[in-house]
Amino acid sequence: MKKIFVFLILVFVLALGVILLLGKKDDPTLQALDSYEFRELINLDSNSNVFYVLEGNYDGIKQRAYLDIFHNENLEDSSDSLIAKITLWKQNHSFEIALDDKILGFALDNKGMLIISGINNGVEFKFYQDSNAALNQMRIIKSEIYTKTQIEDRFGKREVFYRGKISKPIIVNSDLNHIHLLNQSISDSNDIYQLKNNLEILLKNNMNEYIQNYGLQSNVEFISQDSIGYIDDNILEIDTVSYRYTGGAHGNSIKTMQLYDINSGAKIPSGIEDVFDVTNENKDKFLMLLSSYLESKRDQLFDESLPLTVMPNSFFLSQNGVIFMWNAYEIAPYSSGNVYVVVEFDKIKELIKDDWRYKSLFYGA
Repeated sequence: MKKIFVFLILVFVLALGVILLLGKKDDPTLQALDSYEFRELINLDSNSNVFYVLEGNYDGIKQRAYLDIFHNENLEDSSDSLIAKITLWKQNHSFEIALDDKILGFALDNKGMLIISGINNGVEFKFYQDSNAALNQMRIIKSEIYTKTQIEDRFGKREVFYRGKISKPIIVNSDLNHIHLLNQSISDSNDIYQLKNNLEILLKNNMNEYIQNYGLQSNVEFISQDSIGYIDDNILEIDTVSYRYTGGAHGNSIKTMQLYDINSGAKIPSGIEDVFDVTNENKDKFLMLLSSYLESKRDQLFDESLPLTVMPNSFFLSQNGVIFMWNAYEIAPYSSGNVYVVVEFDKIKELIKDDWRYKSLFYGA
């Protein structure tokens, strides 16, 4: 009986070994790709950027990361040049590498999931598209309109232009149950092709309306650019930077965000008053807390800005806490730009509204 038992144990161990051996899949060979080759690898056209949620190792530390691959706007003569920006969760750090330097390795596994590896300042890293994430890839679709004309005024004859640019994200290749609803919420589109068409129509209508109402007497620019600010298994944050220039010394930009429920596809009310209890005495407590974080930036602010009396314009989520922001001129001069402070979750959690259904985020649950 004992021999039979030992024999069965051996058979089980051997069978388990065979299963593990057969189930083990080596990574495909990673290749250094330039911008064109990477676009070919994932079928990314020249008017699109891409965002991934990754898991892997950086300097031997296992962690999650974000990967943004976007057009290098600084190289006007190289429309296909791409930059990879990797944001590390545990190090609270990001870095950028140009794909055309060909120091990043890329491959797709047998399920079409991205693998990336490389070296940053002597530190090796390797990441995989996170197959366990509820949402691990999005495309950012870009569109632009441009026209110019000759005018004559007190400055003489000169050329002026109108430029409109917009980018919006859309989910692709996802098993989410409510992907259709979520795409409708974030981009008012069902797929990439519909989004491209919608953006072109929007830009054209906006340009025609502006020129019809105001004419074109100076250079004019309207830019709206969306990006993924934060994502977990419940919440998606889309950040929007809007820039407007209609003449004068400089344009003005503002940054806002909108939260979405990944599981239902619905918009989440995203104002400060929607999430934080800042009524009555809690408002004073809230402003005092933020004032303490702004002390180190006092020399960048207006003299009368501290202690704070002005509420932040918006807030943004991060892996390390809540980022509160004031736009230019609200508490600081234009030269200081937007003002940001990061408040750790455990320092702000007491001010979260009791009925905010996502408050577990602030408690590390």
